[in-house]
Amino acid sequence: MSRQSRQRHWWWVVRGAGLALSRPLFVAISATVSIIALVLGVWLSLLNPLGIALIVIGGLAGIVFLIDVALMSHFRSSARPFETDISPDDFAGAPGRLDTIYRFVAPSDGSERQLYPYVDLAHNNDFIRGANPDLDRARRLRLYCSWYEACPDAFLHLEKCVAGTWRPIAVTIVLPITQTAVARVRSVDRKRQIGIVGLEQPFIDKHLGPHTRCLLIALWLIDPLYAGAGQGKQDGRGGFGNALVLRHIARFREPSERPRGVSFLLETNNHYMMPALIGFGFRQAGKTRRGTSLYDVDDASLYEEAPQFAKQLETRMRDLKAVVISIGTAPKPADWA
Repeated sequence: MSRQSRQRHWWWVVRGAGLALSRPLFVAISATVSIIALVLGVWLSLLNPLGIALIVIGGLAGIVFLIDVALMSHFRSSARPFETDISPDDFAGAPGRLDTIYRFVAPSDGSERQLYPYVDLAHNNDFIRGANPDLDRARRLRLYCSWYEACPDAFLHLEKCVAGTWRPIAVTIVLPITQTAVARVRSVDRKRQIGIVGLEQPFIDKHLGPHTRCLLIALWLIDPLYAGAGQGKQDGRGGFGNALVLRHIARFREPSERPRGVSFLLETNNHYMMPALIGFGFRQAGKTRRGTSLYDVDDASLYEEAPQFAKQLETRMRDLKAVVISIGTAPKPADWA
């Protein structure tokens, strides 16, 4: 059984046993029941046989709680990305135009019919779902719908023509967030800090501006079925999934031969991504409530530390800026999981 299957089965057990409670509430209840039952059990065992039953109940609840914590930690830390050899060269060497069987697409509205690639690819990803286990598919759909309402340009995906049918194979969500949002996400005060999935419309702008100088890379995923050569990646050249990220950034930030005062922020604990992040000049910028690391970089630092690489990226984004974006997500394929 695959890791993803084991993970889904555990969530099914937890959700079934919890009578469809959200995971935080389920965990809180199991921990509380464990503590109360054990305390009362020890006290009552001196007076009444019922205490033994309470000790057993408390012990079982405690075991469920510990198993849940351990499994969620394992899923978050051990899940592999769609590729394990991602490097900065994949972006500097990304194709500057698309082959005819690929196209960039923006959703035409914020409906499930248009946003299903983002919701489903994220929902079925071990690492992402493990990082936010309480965010089931319905909640994730509501979150993405609210983000779309705040900034329609935040959503862009790549489709491939497979057997005569257009199919989404890679997705990105890039959010222009206010300086207030950046401060709240990076805050060391846990009462003031908000998670990325907690970002609401007031923290999101429709474009970069005087008070919005940060692009949050909230999601970048390639369908594992189309990783590597499936999205056009070759020896010495990045794939169209890499080009997708650059084309998306170019929707907000005009390619330039000098820094534009724009920073980029993302969160991950996936060690397979570290070489690429370090190569881009990203530095750790704190941790989220869940312990996930935040990383950021600004374009001025990139120009200062790797000017040649920065120019390559700008050239590639300038080329991709000319690629037309189609409007309207393709209908869900018949074999879509």
